Amino acid sequence: MMKNVNYTIRPYRKGEEDFVADAHDRIYREEYNWNDTFVAFAKQVVYDFAALPKNDHAQMWVADVDGKPVGSIMLQEEETGLGHLRLFILEKEYRGTGIADALLDTAMTHAKEWNLSHLYLSTAEPLTAARKKYAGLGFAVTRKEKMTDWTNDGTDVWEEFWEMDL
Repeated sequence: MMKNVNYTIRPYRKGEEDFVADAHDRIYREEYNWNDTFVAFAKQVVYDFAALPKNDHAQMWVADVDGKPVGSIMLQEEETGLGHLRLFILEKEYRGTGIADALLDTAMTHAKEWNLSHLYLSTAEPLTAARKKYAGLGFAVTRKEKMTDWTNDGTDVWEEFWEMDL
């Protein structure tokens, strides 16, 4: 695992939706054995975002290493004061380098700049590192839902909904 990596967190550029969609597809299949049901949902989120007109309160940021995208995070204001954190992902070889924290810090800074008063996100129990980071920021689980159709082997996955006030 790399520890010292020079990276940039920058706004998404048109065309990078393919990286974000492909990363969700590949990483969730390889690491969690998740299937088309989940992957199709994640891809729809990113392609819907890419199709939206530019909005001051909807942004995706990309972690870039030597001109190559390696991670992402999205923040959208759903309604006045309410933000939705989405599409947080990082390539495995860049975990533990500080990039994940920088992506989260970027989104949280913008949430405050946009005067959001409440944030929410969804994640799942197997994503232990992300869940630990969310808890460290002050998010708390508000409900859980059993997903019976996300995995290739039929294993149930608990989707978690997290929220926090800013």
